[in-house]
Amino acid sequence: VLSLAALLPLLDTGYALSLGVTIAMY
Repeated sequence: VLSLAALLPLLDTGYALSLGVTIAMY
């Protein structure tokens, strides 16, 4: 549970970054 909670912010920022890159491509 602890490791999962630590990974959540990483996944969140990674998702936001990929989303920003996708938008920047358009």
